[in-house]
Amino acid sequence: MIVADQIEPRHTTAYDVVQDIRPRWMRTRGTDSMRNPSAVRVYLNSTPLGGVDALRGISAGEVTSIRYFGGAEATQRFGPDHGSGAIVVATR
Repeated sequence: MIVADQIEPRHTTAYDVVQDIRPRWMRTRGTDSMRNPSAVRVYLNSTPLGGVDALRGISAGEVTSIRYFGGAEATQRFGPDHGSGAIVVATR
């Protein structure tokens, strides 16, 4: 988990934070379906936003925490199509 204390002034978006501190979280892992391979999904305060590019629209200054769920845990928590995991961002 990434917490607000780890976010530096040079980080302007949540994407910058994850790219700098935990870049592996943004990588698709394996293929869970040849026809519809999953990508890492992003949630903001429990609302689905889309893929990792959605992190670019979240201001780093508003972030209180960023958490990664691996494929199995994300699928169990959020349902199918989460085989590559999920990034959950909490804001103020």
